Amino acid sequence: MKHILIIAISFSSSLLSFGQLSNFNTITTAVPFLLINPNAQSMGIGDIGVVASSEYYESGLTHNPALLSRNEKLIGCKFSYKPWLRNYVPDINMIDAAFYYAFSKKITLGYSFNYFSLGDITYTDVNGNQIGMFRPKEYYYNLRYAQSLSPNFSLGVGLKYIVSNLTNNIYINGEATHAGKAIAGDIGFDYRKEIAKRETSSWRYDIGASLLNMGNKVKYIDTGGGDFLPMQFSLGTMWTFNKDINSSIRYSIDMAYQCEKLLVPSPPTYGFYNGNRTIIAGKDPNVSVFNGAYQSFYDAPGGSSEEFSEIIHKVGIENRIVFNKESSIALGLGHFSENVRKGNRNYFNVGIGVKYKSVYLNFSKILIYRGYDQNNDLAYFVGPYSSNITIGYKYTFKEKID
Repeated sequence: MKHILIIAISFSSSLLSFGQLSNFNTITTAVPFLLINPNAQSMGIGDIGVVASSEYYESGLTHNPALLSRNEKLIGCKFSYKPWLRNYVPDINMIDAAFYYAFSKKITLGYSFNYFSLGDITYTDVNGNQIGMFRPKEYYYNLRYAQSLSPNFSLGVGLKYIVSNLTNNIYINGEATHAGKAIAGDIGFDYRKEIAKRETSSWRYDIGASLLNMGNKVKYIDTGGGDFLPMQFSLGTMWTFNKDINSSIRYSIDMAYQCEKLLVPSPPTYGFYNGNRTIIAGKDPNVSVFNGAYQSFYDAPGGSSEEFSEIIHKVGIENRIVFNKESSIALGLGHFSENVRKGNRNYFNVGIGVKYKSVYLNFSKILIYRGYDQNNDLAYFVGPYSSNITIGYKYTFKEKID
């Protein structure tokens, strides 16, 4: 039973990093489910969400809070369901419910609740006798505030309360465990501008950045220093081309790129000197949250080349046809790329979306996944069984800034 806490935390951490095998130097954190994308539309274009088309506001609830405010007065809600890693455990699920409302054309408030169930775990004693069953779960409450400072520029902030219950309060070596809890902040900006506008066509570019999950370390036992939250910096751009086919049909295409990096210390390389375990390359990861974020830019044991390898790259494209300015169909495709030493997650996503007046439905799926060794089950962690479905409602009041 003493190994359950280690197993539970390691499994939770592996959901995104897929473990740390020899010759790998992946970065693991507490509550990595914070980085799992609950938005089907952005998942369909490679999990890009720090920027988004003017058709979509939902990424502001998860990726970049600034996206919630775009000089429109609106109201919306959504519900997402995501079966996750079904090749590995058949009953892992994520649900996300959200609501947002613009009090004016400049100020929008949003709220969401995200719940992540890790499936059933059977507890046994040291002799292998079953002593119970528990379903580990993690969830957070999320509040967002966004404000448009000009017709082209908006800022947003967010606050999360996070609970990670992986152990069911079992005792380990006589010491009680408990749910890990944290409070984290988010901040982001978005700048977009329409250019090359003609009578029937136009171009629009969008630049966005966000800093997510800035908060305290998570502890499951009262002793020890705790584990870092997955603090992450993201930067992205999107170019959109709009073309009026006729008076009732408009064609749009979004082309986007996003890069992101965890602001968490890299694991150092250890060795033994005079019989003592010591760091022979890299930096000590047992530092404060602020120092860890700063240190994350120069602490990789492999030097600058390894630091650059920690950057994740995403590219995506979405084609969209809008009918009578109120209904639409969309098809997206994206690619997620991670360095082989940092987890080797490389996969293609596809997304389909339909909208009728104020109601929309999006579905996305991972089509092709390449990870580690195809002879290893870890290579199929994501596989063809990770999908996402989002249903929502968005109504825009007929008030806009000139």
